[in-house]
Amino acid sequence: MIINPESIYREKGLEGLKEACLLHSENQEHSCILDNNLFPVRNVVDRYEFIYAWGPEVILDEYKSIEIESHYGKDWIFGLLPYDLKNEFEDLNSANPDFMGLPALALFVPKNVITVNHSGKFNLEKGTTEDFEIPSENSPVSTQQITALDAESKSEYISKINRIKDLIREGEVYELNYCRQNRFEYEHFNFRKFYRRLRELSPAPMSALFTFGDYSTCSASMERFISRHGNTICSQPIKGTIRRGSSDTEDQRLKLDLYNSEKDRAENVMIVDLVRNDMGRICLPGTINVAELFGIHSFGQVHQMISTIEGRLKENITFSEILRAMFPMGSMTGAPKIAAMNRIEEMEEFRRSWYSGALGYISPDGSFDFNVMIRSLFINEKLKRLSYSTGGAITIDSNSESEWNECLLKGIAIQNLLLNQ
Repeated sequence: MIINPESIYREKGLEGLKEACLLHSENQEHSCILDNNLFPVRNVVDRYEFIYAWGPEVILDEYKSIEIESHYGKDWIFGLLPYDLKNEFEDLNSANPDFMGLPALALFVPKNVITVNHSGKFNLEKGTTEDFEIPSENSPVSTQQITALDAESKSEYISKINRIKDLIREGEVYELNYCRQNRFEYEHFNFRKFYRRLRELSPAPMSALFTFGDYSTCSASMERFISRHGNTICSQPIKGTIRRGSSDTEDQRLKLDLYNSEKDRAENVMIVDLVRNDMGRICLPGTINVAELFGIHSFGQVHQMISTIEGRLKENITFSEILRAMFPMGSMTGAPKIAAMNRIEEMEEFRRSWYSGALGYISPDGSFDFNVMIRSLFINEKLKRLSYSTGGAITIDSNSESEWNECLLKGIAIQNLLLNQ
C-alpha cells in the first residue's frame, strides 16, 4: 500500500504516523526512528518530537574524521557512535569478549527524512515520499523463541563492587560506572514488535529504533549525551535512580527520598563537574552554566536524578573536536575519566560496543542531538543474538546489595518483554 505520510499525520495524528513509519521500516535495510514520546522539552536545543530517516546515500561504518567532517553541516546524518570510539581519542583499548559483533561505527546519510517538531508541524526535510510503501497488515509474527544465557552472578557482581571500593580507597578513581551484560540467543524474534511494546511499557524522551543492515537496537533511553543548536550545547547526565511507587503517595515519597539522597547527590555532582570540565575544552570561558541540578524526572519504571549543563561553543569548533572533548559521556565512565575507562576495561567481562555509546542525528545546519545508549536491546540478526546491559556509578558510599537491585530495576522492562511475550 502506497501512502503519503503527511496525509497519514493529518488523518490519524502523531501515533498514526509513528505506526506507519514503523511498518515502513520493515522493508528498509537502514533506518532510524527517534521519538520524544511527548515528554516535556527539557532544554533549549531540543528541536523535534519525532524523526524518521531511511534509505542510505552514504554509509559510514568506520571512524574517519575527515569523512564525517565532509558531511557535517551539509547533510543529515543518523546513527550510532559506539562506546569503543573512545579508543580513537585516547590511548585506550577494548579487548573484552565481543558477544554481539556489532559494527565499529554505524552512521548513514539518508535519502529521506521526515520530522514533527514540538509545535506539531510536519516537515518533509529531505527526499520524496512517492515510494513510502507499507504492508496492509503487520508482517506475520512468529512465536518468540529466546534462550537466556549465563550472566554474571550476584556474588560475582558484589565481589567486583567491593574491589571497586578498594580502588576508590586507594585513590585510583573517585567514581566508576560498572556494568554487566545479559545475553540471549533466539530462533525467532520480531524486534519491531518488541520496540512497539517497549514504547508502550516504558516510553522515554530519547527512545529510538535503529537498523543498520543486519544490526539493530531498540532503545528506551531517557538520557541526553549532548545536543547542539547554533553555538549552544547541552548535556543532561543521569545519576540517581529509584523505583516508581505503587500509589501516588508512595511515588511522591520515593521522589523525595531520591532528591534528598546524599549518595545520589554525590554521584550526580561528580559527573556534573566532569561534564563542565569536558565542556571547558570547547566552550567560551564563563559560558558554562548548570541550568538544573538534581532534577527529579519520572518515567515508566523509575524516577531519575538528572542535571542539565549548557555552554556556548568557541568559534569554528568541528564535530570531531566536540567528540574528542566530550565522548564518551561521563555518566557511563566515572571520574577521573581516563582512569575509570581503564579500570572498566579491566573489570567488566564484555565489550560494550553500542551499549553506552550515543545514538542520534546531525542536521544540515550543524545542529545535533544524541542520546546515551542505556535501557536498550541490541540485535544481531546474522548471529541471532540479543543483549542488554545495565550498571551504575560506584562510589565509596555504595551498598553492594542496593547496586545489584538497581541493576535489575534498570533492566526490568526489557527483561519482562523478552521472556514474557
